[in-house]
Amino acid sequence: MVCFWYNQNMESFILIAAFMFGTIIGSFLNVVILRFRTKETLGGRSRCFSCGKELSWYELVPILSFLYQGGRCRTCGSHISWQYPIVEAVTGFMAVGAVIAFYSRLPLYDAALNFGFFFLLGCVGIILAVYDFKHMILPDEFVWLFNAVAVTSLVPPLATRITADGSFVAGIAFFAFFASLWFVSGGRWMGLGDAKLSLGIGWFLGWSGGGMALLVAFSTGAMVGVLLIAASKFRALFLPERYATLKSEIPFGPFMLLGVFIIALSGIDFMTLTSFFIVEGIPILWKF
Repeated sequence: MVCFWYNQNMESFILIAAFMFGTIIGSFLNVVILRFRTKETLGGRSRCFSCGKELSWYELVPILSFLYQGGRCRTCGSHISWQYPIVEAVTGFMAVGAVIAFYSRLPLYDAALNFGFFFLLGCVGIILAVYDFKHMILPDEFVWLFNAVAVTSLVPPLATRITADGSFVAGIAFFAFFASLWFVSGGRWMGLGDAKLSLGIGWFLGWSGGGMALLVAFSTGAMVGVLLIAASKFRALFLPERYATLKSEIPFGPFMLLGVFIIALSGIDFMTLTSFFIVEGIPILWKF
């Protein structure tokens, strides 16, 4: 009984610590995202963008400071972007998800190695997703950083020779596919940044996982696009100047990265789905 209580509390403590660690890193990612746009250095204290006041430590506590201050600056009362707590929370939950995914099924050394690799890749991915969502562009600096981290997954002990060879080819193939869409459409269907990003996705997840991640990206992107158009048409009844159409641009990078994180943490890919329906699905249908 005591041992069970100890294990349960230790697991809870580790997950809480992982979330807190993730939110702290997420706070730093916000700084990177905002200062990259303005070309500021990462040094120096954070400040309010409206009044310029430097922020105290108690105004920089991830998530809690935003909630306590009601989403406003304590000095001038201007609104603080929801980007801050959202990025912090997403990074925190990503850390928790990585701990659950890796430490529950791998030896300690392998789990730590995979956690470090995935968390670093995920942090770069969050920067890319938020920046693309806000500014409709995937900066080359972060795309190639994402790809550089991803290509390390082709090196032992993270990969074997067989998986490395297959994943390397998958990255090239995904890039060729998206680059052809960009070339044929003149950039209307797909951005060149998306093509560059697909290179790292293939290297990281390979044929099966990468293909599944891109399927998730296309599916979620299409659903969000339809919902935005439907919502915009309803809103246009009252605000005619705000009207989304099929020609409206929606950044695809965030959906690509969402697919990567879902597939990487869940372990679901085309191979596992195929084996489920062939090996597991037929007996289940037969029973009913």
